[in-house]
Amino acid sequence: WVTPVEIDAQNGNHLYTVAANALYRTTNGGALWDSLSPLGANSIAISPANGNIVWTLNLTTCRVSTDDGATWTTASPFGFPTSGGIKILADPIDANTVFVTFSAYTVGNAHVLRSTDLGVTWEDKTGDFPSQPVNTIVVDPTEPTHWFIGTDVGVWVSVNGGVNWLPLDDGFPNAVVVDLEIQDSGRKLRAGTHGRGMLELDISDI
Repeated sequence: WVTPVEIDAQNGNHLYTVAANALYRTTNGGALWDSLSPLGANSIAISPANGNIVWTLNLTTCRVSTDDGATWTTASPFGFPTSGGIKILADPIDANTVFVTFSAYTVGNAHVLRSTDLGVTWEDKTGDFPSQPVNTIVVDPTEPTHWFIGTDVGVWVSVNGGVNWLPLDDGFPNAVVVDLEIQDSGRKLRAGTHGRGMLELDISDI
Protein backbone atom coordinates (compact mmCIF):
# COMPACT_ATOMS: atom_id res chain seq x y z
CA TRP A 1 0.00 0.00 0.00
CA VAL A 2 3.09 2.22 -0.18
CA THR A 3 3.82 3.10 -3.80
CA PRO A 4 7.51 2.54 -4.61
CA VAL A 5 9.39 5.41 -6.26
CA GLU A 6 13.05 4.99 -7.23
CA ILE A 7 15.41 7.74 -8.35
CA ASP A 8 18.65 7.20 -10.25
CA ALA A 9 21.61 8.12 -8.00
CA GLN A 10 23.48 9.50 -11.02
CA ASN A 11 20.60 11.29 -12.76
CA GLY A 12 17.90 13.02 -10.73
CA ASN A 13 15.56 13.23 -13.73
CA HIS A 14 15.51 9.44 -14.16
CA LEU A 15 12.84 7.79 -11.96
CA TYR A 16 10.68 4.69 -11.82
CA THR A 17 7.35 4.04 -10.15
CA VAL A 18 4.46 1.62 -10.46
CA ALA A 19 0.69 1.92 -10.65
CA ALA A 20 -2.04 -0.70 -10.72
CA ASN A 21 -1.74 -1.17 -14.48
CA ALA A 22 1.96 -0.80 -15.33
CA LEU A 23 5.51 0.12 -14.45
CA TYR A 24 6.39 3.71 -15.35
CA ARG A 25 9.64 5.54 -16.15
CA THR A 26 10.48 9.20 -16.58
CA THR A 27 13.74 10.62 -17.93
CA ASN A 28 12.78 14.29 -17.54
CA GLY A 29 11.94 14.60 -13.88
CA GLY A 30 8.28 13.63 -14.18
CA ALA A 31 7.21 15.91 -17.02
CA LEU A 32 6.47 12.82 -19.13
CA TRP A 33 6.08 9.20 -18.06
CA ASP A 34 6.51 6.12 -20.26
CA SER A 35 4.46 2.98 -19.57
CA LEU A 36 6.96 0.14 -19.85
CA SER A 37 5.05 -3.07 -19.15
CA PRO A 38 2.21 -4.51 -17.07
CA LEU A 39 4.66 -5.83 -14.47
CA GLY A 40 3.72 -5.44 -10.83
CA ALA A 41 6.25 -4.38 -8.20
CA ASN A 42 6.32 -3.64 -4.51
CA SER A 43 9.97 -2.49 -4.66
CA ILE A 44 12.16 -1.01 -7.42
CA ALA A 45 15.94 -0.49 -7.59
CA ILE A 46 18.07 1.39 -10.12
CA SER A 47 21.75 0.46 -10.01
CA PRO A 48 23.89 3.39 -8.79
CA ALA A 49 26.76 1.87 -10.77
CA ASN A 50 24.83 1.62 -14.05
CA GLY A 51 21.52 3.45 -14.48
CA ASN A 52 20.47 1.14 -17.32
CA ILE A 53 20.19 -1.78 -14.88
CA VAL A 54 16.81 -1.72 -13.12
CA TRP A 55 15.32 -4.29 -10.74
CA THR A 56 11.76 -4.95 -9.66
CA LEU A 57 10.53 -7.15 -6.83
CA ASN A 58 7.00 -8.50 -6.67
CA LEU A 59 6.97 -10.43 -3.37
CA THR A 60 8.39 -13.69 -4.71
CA THR A 61 9.64 -12.73 -8.17
CA CYS A 62 12.58 -10.53 -9.21
CA ARG A 63 12.96 -9.09 -12.69
CA VAL A 64 15.90 -7.22 -14.13
CA SER A 65 16.34 -4.97 -17.15
CA THR A 66 19.79 -4.10 -18.49
CA ASP A 67 18.48 -1.62 -21.08
CA ASP A 68 16.52 0.82 -18.89
CA GLY A 69 13.21 -1.00 -19.07
CA ALA A 70 13.07 -1.87 -22.77
CA THR A 71 13.24 -5.62 -22.05
CA TRP A 72 13.00 -7.66 -18.84
CA THR A 73 14.36 -10.99 -17.64
CA THR A 74 12.92 -12.95 -14.72
CA ALA A 75 15.62 -13.85 -12.21
CA SER A 76 16.06 -17.39 -11.01
CA PRO A 77 13.94 -18.62 -8.09
CA PHE A 78 15.48 -17.76 -4.74
CA GLY A 79 16.08 -21.39 -3.80
CA PHE A 80 15.61 -20.79 -0.07
CA PRO A 81 12.52 -20.82 2.17
CA THR A 82 11.28 -17.23 2.30
CA SER A 83 8.18 -15.19 2.92
CA GLY A 84 7.14 -12.21 0.82
CA GLY A 85 10.02 -10.07 -0.38
CA ILE A 86 9.83 -6.48 0.87
CA LYS A 87 12.88 -4.60 -0.42
CA ILE A 88 15.21 -4.91 -3.39
CA LEU A 89 18.49 -2.99 -3.34
CA ALA A 90 21.05 -2.63 -6.11
CA ASP A 91 24.61 -2.69 -4.80
CA PRO A 92 26.16 0.80 -4.84
CA ILE A 93 29.45 -0.40 -6.38
CA ASP A 94 28.88 -3.64 -8.31
CA ALA A 95 26.29 -3.38 -11.08
CA ASN A 96 25.79 -7.18 -11.11
CA THR A 97 24.93 -7.42 -7.41
CA VAL A 98 21.50 -7.07 -5.81
CA PHE A 99 19.98 -7.73 -2.38
CA VAL A 100 16.46 -8.77 -1.37
CA THR A 101 15.01 -8.69 2.15
CA PHE A 102 12.06 -10.67 3.47
CA SER A 103 9.41 -10.48 6.16
CA ALA A 104 8.11 -13.18 8.56
CA TYR A 105 9.18 -14.63 11.89
CA THR A 106 9.49 -18.22 10.65
CA VAL A 107 12.57 -19.99 12.00
CA GLY A 108 14.77 -21.25 9.17
CA ASN A 109 13.56 -18.75 6.60
CA ALA A 110 16.05 -16.61 4.71
CA HIS A 111 15.74 -12.91 5.55
CA VAL A 112 18.56 -11.46 3.41
CA LEU A 113 19.54 -12.84 -0.01
CA ARG A 114 22.20 -11.64 -2.43
CA SER A 115 22.93 -12.30 -6.09
CA THR A 116 26.24 -11.30 -7.66
CA ASP A 117 25.40 -12.41 -11.20
CA LEU A 118 22.27 -10.44 -12.15
CA GLY A 119 19.89 -12.90 -10.52
CA VAL A 120 21.18 -16.14 -12.01
CA THR A 121 22.08 -17.54 -8.57
CA TRP A 122 21.27 -16.48 -4.99
CA GLU A 123 23.07 -16.86 -1.66
CA ASP A 124 21.61 -16.62 1.83
CA LYS A 125 23.20 -13.78 3.83
CA THR A 126 20.94 -14.07 6.87
CA GLY A 127 23.90 -15.31 8.93
CA ASP A 128 23.12 -15.33 12.65
CA PHE A 129 20.32 -12.77 12.44
CA PRO A 130 17.33 -13.94 14.53
CA SER A 131 13.97 -14.80 12.97
CA GLN A 132 12.53 -11.30 12.59
CA PRO A 133 11.17 -9.41 9.56
CA VAL A 134 13.81 -7.47 7.60
CA ASN A 135 12.08 -4.52 5.95
CA THR A 136 14.98 -2.79 4.21
CA ILE A 137 18.73 -2.89 3.63
CA VAL A 138 21.49 -0.47 2.70
CA VAL A 139 25.15 -1.08 1.81
CA ASP A 140 27.86 1.40 2.79
CA PRO A 141 29.51 2.55 -0.47
CA THR A 142 32.69 3.49 1.41
CA GLU A 143 32.86 0.19 3.34
CA PRO A 144 31.16 -2.36 1.04
CA THR A 145 31.23 -5.17 3.62
CA HIS A 146 29.24 -2.99 6.05
CA TRP A 147 25.54 -3.73 5.63
CA PHE A 148 22.68 -2.22 7.60
CA ILE A 149 19.18 -3.69 7.84
CA GLY A 150 15.98 -2.13 9.09
CA THR A 151 13.84 -4.64 10.96
CA ASP A 152 10.80 -4.92 13.19
CA VAL A 153 13.28 -4.68 16.08
CA GLY A 154 15.36 -1.67 15.07
CA VAL A 155 18.55 -1.34 13.00
CA TRP A 156 21.18 -4.10 12.78
CA VAL A 157 24.63 -4.05 11.22
CA SER A 158 27.02 -6.60 9.74
CA VAL A 159 30.64 -5.61 9.21
CA ASN A 160 31.62 -8.92 7.59
CA GLY A 161 29.24 -9.23 4.67
CA GLY A 162 26.29 -10.85 6.42
CA VAL A 163 28.08 -13.52 8.45
CA ASN A 164 27.25 -11.90 11.79
CA TRP A 165 24.67 -9.25 12.76
CA LEU A 166 24.52 -6.95 15.79
CA PRO A 167 21.81 -4.50 16.86
CA LEU A 168 22.57 -0.76 16.74
CA ASP A 169 20.37 -0.13 19.75
CA ASP A 170 22.26 2.58 21.65
CA GLY A 171 19.49 5.14 22.13
CA PHE A 172 17.35 3.78 19.31
CA PRO A 173 13.64 3.57 20.16
CA ASN A 174 11.67 0.34 20.09
CA ALA A 175 10.31 0.96 16.60
CA VAL A 176 9.81 -0.78 13.27
CA VAL A 177 12.31 0.51 10.69
CA VAL A 178 10.83 0.79 7.21
CA ASP A 179 13.59 2.58 5.28
CA LEU A 180 17.34 3.24 5.46
CA GLU A 181 19.59 5.57 3.49
CA ILE A 182 23.26 6.53 3.78
CA GLN A 183 24.31 10.14 3.25
CA ASP A 184 27.86 9.20 2.34
CA SER A 185 29.61 12.57 2.24
CA GLY A 186 28.55 13.21 5.84
CA ARG A 187 28.87 9.53 6.86
CA LYS A 188 25.34 9.46 8.22
CA LEU A 189 22.88 6.57 8.35
CA ARG A 190 19.26 7.71 8.38
CA ALA A 191 16.44 5.44 9.49
CA GLY A 192 12.76 6.04 8.78
CA THR A 193 10.51 4.38 11.35
CA HIS A 194 6.86 3.48 11.68
CA GLY A 195 5.53 6.03 14.16
CA ARG A 196 8.76 7.39 15.64
CA GLY A 197 9.97 9.69 12.86
CA MET A 198 13.47 9.65 11.36
CA LEU A 199 16.70 9.08 13.26
CA GLU A 200 20.33 9.65 12.27
CA LEU A 201 23.55 7.88 13.24
CA ASP A 202 27.18 8.77 12.55
CA ILE A 203 28.75 5.70 10.92
CA SER A 204 32.25 7.12 10.38
CA ASP A 205 33.67 4.82 13.06
CA ILE A 206 31.39 1.77 12.82
